Amino acid sequence: MKKLFSQIPFPSLDVKASTFEVDEIWEYLERNEREIQNGLSKELISVCYNYWLGELTELLTCGQERARQNLTMVFKVNITPTGMTLHGPEPEAKNRILRRFPDHTEYFIRVQFCDEDGTDLQFNSKVSNDRVYQRFKDVFKNGIAIGGRVYGFLGFSHSSLRSHAAWFMASFFHESKFQTYFSVISHLGQFKNIFSPARCAARIGQAFSETPFAISLSANSIRDYSIPDVNSKDGSRVFSDGVGTLSRQAMEAIHAAMPQRKVLPTCFQIRWAGAKGMLGLDSRLEGKVMMVRPSMIKFESSDKENLEICDTANKPIPMVLNRQVCC
Repeated sequence: MKKLFSQIPFPSLDVKASTFEVDEIWEYLERNEREIQNGLSKELISVCYNYWLGELTELLTCGQERARQNLTMVFKVNITPTGMTLHGPEPEAKNRILRRFPDHTEYFIRVQFCDEDGTDLQFNSKVSNDRVYQRFKDVFKNGIAIGGRVYGFLGFSHSSLRSHAAWFMASFFHESKFQTYFSVISHLGQFKNIFSPARCAARIGQAFSETPFAISLSANSIRDYSIPDVNSKDGSRVFSDGVGTLSRQAMEAIHAAMPQRKVLPTCFQIRWAGAKGMLGLDSRLEGKVMMVRPSMIKFESSDKENLEICDTANKPIPMVLNRQVCC
């Protein structure tokens, strides 16, 4: 197929050279196959073999394992202006809640508020959507009854909010305890000192961020410490806002829990207890340690066992100083 790509003619001003028939392509394929079988294209075989061997090796060694560890099957519900459709279960990236209840994922659903065709509901100044919004609010208020269970609103992350989706849950027993909205949320941390509803919802939403990878700090003997932020002399500016550090040994422990890559990342976007932000390599640190700054901690939490990884970075990304001016 790779050789065929260089053999078939492409559209050009020469009509005769740019036209071809299906039989002609088939003849090319048969000729290429005969050459490969006769050993006349050893270079092509070597390239294809090495490429596909690498792809297959990655798929076999970490593809299935990665899918099993990073994804879980979740039922989904679409709420439309006139009805409701049920979907799934479909693979969904894990978050802190799903990771805590691996045997009760059927009690959690992802609810999408959309138009009849599944697209986002668009605003139109000439059309009133008051009745549609009231229907959506009734779902948040009263929940969704499915199969003898009532799924009530649980929370949302920033990404799910942008896609007009939220997480709902039904009550269940876990470890001889009855799990409801209040018990699940209270386990995340203390939110009573956050008086802004929007900010409180955003802090709770940290637990619903997609975190494909998570490692146990105690199992990997990683210790956590608090270090001060890097501030300006007058204290008016924080130069280390949301960015902590970790040692090389701690970074290697994270690498061991993640699919192997050619270039290993040195920066990690994390969620841990009530903290969020970045952890970057500090080669000066000794042992397995991670340093968390006060600017990273958004609320108090005792759920400190797992360090959750949202994303990684191993190379610089383009940045803009002011996108409006640059464009």
